[in-house]
Amino acid sequence: MKKIFLSAFIISFSAWGGWYMTEREMEEATSTAKLHPYGSLCVRVSNKMFEGSGILILPDVVLTAAHVLGFEGGDQSGLSCGERCQNLEVFSEEGNLLPSVRKAYFNNESDLAFLVLEEEEGSYKQKVPMIKSERYEEIVKIFNISEGGNVPRLSGSFDGGMVATYLGFGDTLIPTPGMNRENLTEEYKSGFWAKATRDKKLRSGRVQLSQHFEKPNCFYAWTDLDQGPDLSNNYSAALQRDSGAPTFVEAVESDPQILGIVSSIIVPDALFPKKGRVVGTIFRPPQAKISLENNDTWWESFLRVKLD
Repeated sequence: MKKIFLSAFIISFSAWGGWYMTEREMEEATSTAKLHPYGSLCVRVSNKMFEGSGILILPDVVLTAAHVLGFEGGDQSGLSCGERCQNLEVFSEEGNLLPSVRKAYFNNESDLAFLVLEEEEGSYKQKVPMIKSERYEEIVKIFNISEGGNVPRLSGSFDGGMVATYLGFGDTLIPTPGMNRENLTEEYKSGFWAKATRDKKLRSGRVQLSQHFEKPNCFYAWTDLDQGPDLSNNYSAALQRDSGAPTFVEAVESDPQILGIVSSIIVPDALFPKKGRVVGTIFRPPQAKISLENNDTWWESFLRVKLD
């Protein structure tokens, strides 16, 4: 598990997933995912060493997280085309092996990847709606710091921000009273990791976005693992193998639209010192602009190279 230490944060780029508060909530997360209009399009992505999640955003294209592919380096100013695609496997929500990966376009800095399959998966002809770039920019404005946005707040504890739902095949874990928040990362790996459920079932997670940053371009959602009655709104946080999970926001008078993918988690040591055990989930948006110099979004850039 790769970690980067930044001031008061511990960041893990092998995303955690499935922090549910009770057995009932975990069961609800499974049934809710089954009912989601795009649940059947969700996939598991494997590089034969570890797995992540993704979605057939087009009949022959899977959207996932770049770090799931295991490719190093690449062009940091645009999309790279990955080799060794024979090491990549994609499985349907039901566990069936999909057509092999022909090309893998990825950018490690944005943690976005698009896998082009050898052929269209015949069972999935519908197109999953990506949020429009104009709508994406409107959402970003919600987090304008000059208007009181972009503050690290716990899901369910405030008005505003935006509620989002992700669908992933991550491990699931219910916090126990004995978990030590002071060393949550190490305890997760060495202790209650063994208690995680790895049944490869698709589950939904619900978060409330409270922060957006331009560099790197991402959204944050914070979840209190010691939720009390005032926060009992079925909010979760991502876990191992949820990396790449599609993250949806409700659109006006239409089906949910993809805002981003689960990228990583963060365990703060200082932001919520008196709020119990807090885990943040980080989401990366395909509709983010590549750079100030390049006005293309990652999604537009991929569609252009796919057509070439």
